[in-house]
Amino acid sequence: MRRAAAVCLSAALLAVALALPAHAISRLEDTILDVTQTFRSPSTVLPNNAFRPNSTVEPGPQAPDAGAGADERPELVPIRGFPWIVALVDDKDRAQRSFVCAGTVIAPDWVLTAAHCTFSWARRWPLDLRPYVLTATETLSKPGPSHPIKRIVVHPEYDPATRRNDLALLQVETGGKRLALPLSLDGPPVTEQVGDIANIIGWGVTNRSLDARTKSETLQLLQAVVRDDICFSNLTYPQLRGSAAFCASSLLRYHDTCSRFGGGPIVMRNADGTQYLGGIVSWPASCPPDVDKMNAYLDVQKFVPWIRSVIKTAPERKP
Repeated sequence: MRRAAAVCLSAALLAVALALPAHAISRLEDTILDVTQTFRSPSTVLPNNAFRPNSTVEPGPQAPDAGAGADERPELVPIRGFPWIVALVDDKDRAQRSFVCAGTVIAPDWVLTAAHCTFSWARRWPLDLRPYVLTATETLSKPGPSHPIKRIVVHPEYDPATRRNDLALLQVETGGKRLALPLSLDGPPVTEQVGDIANIIGWGVTNRSLDARTKSETLQLLQAVVRDDICFSNLTYPQLRGSAAFCASSLLRYHDTCSRFGGGPIVMRNADGTQYLGGIVSWPASCPPDVDKMNAYLDVQKFVPWIRSVIKTAPERKP
């Protein structure tokens, strides 16, 4: 019976697919494809010290601060301090419900985010919904100006199973105006920032027990110390050794990038104090954090040549 049902389902999907453009799939196909891959693929949640309370990994140069308690939100921040952060949504009028990920303005009409945030959009393009970028949005229930996304460029070597090369560029309809003040891409390699503190900004969930009681919708800031190659030991992320990844440890004992931070910026500083985009949130994070744990993030600096080549060679017309 199950086999017969599967055959009928496949036939139905084939009929739908034949009626669609070759470059896009329907929402129905997209949903079934995601469910199928979820059950067939191994888990992509990576091992982390937070799941090993007896870990022997030495703490980083910055010890976690008690900071906000498990039932308190970490520092909320005004959007004027981070004008380049944007919210990616499926519905511009219901931003809190349709929030997908965060992104960073890096050029007058370009936003950088994680590929996994846009993968279903790219598969269905241009069918179904049309995604938007929200600027000047401090609270999702009070969204700022909305801008349609007109082009999605996923990194050609993105692997959805492992999230390697997990970044995508979004070209936005701006009416000839600048989205926001872009965040610079110019900065030293992340390997030179070991021991320094990075800022992670977004509308995400920082503690699971807190999330069970209230919705996360206000822009907030987390600070984390950049870690060295111990990140890729057998106790943490051995499968990411040699990839474009780095690790950082939250400075708050009870809070970290638990969920909904995907695609969000990790901001670092040059020697002269100017800010630049060092990384973005990509891989699933462990939550709540442990005192010696770290999470893995994507090293944006290794992709700057690709980012600039896409922006430079992009056609002006809408696809």
